[in-house]
Amino acid sequence: MQSSRRIILIVIALLLISEVASQIKDIFGVGPGVVGGLLVAVVQWYFARKAKAHVKYYLYIMVPTILFTVIPTGIRIWNFFQGEETALIRKLWEFGPIFISFILPVFLLLYVYWDLRPRE
Repeated sequence: MQSSRRIILIVIALLLISEVASQIKDIFGVGPGVVGGLLVAVVQWYFARKAKAHVKYYLYIMVPTILFTVIPTGIRIWNFFQGEETALIRKLWEFGPIFISFILPVFLLLYVYWDLRPRE
């Protein structure tokens, strides 16, 4: 069970690194995108170590993960509403990929991670 939880955390971290780096790259360029991805990796690693040291502290995993999910989603939603006037269906079509390939998988993996926790 612990190896499953570890794999889930690695997949979540990869999703977060990819999306945050992509967002920063789109806004500031490749160099800052790489730095942003590394920053996410370091923060996730640090909080995973803190959670490992204190078994009951799941917030060490949940808070940074949710934060790094909300920030790119917020940027996409901001762009969604600030873009040029196009049909709503087109805007939803453009927002669909981030929902299907990032938001939904992260929250599903968080749910599975939470469900696999040791019960007392």
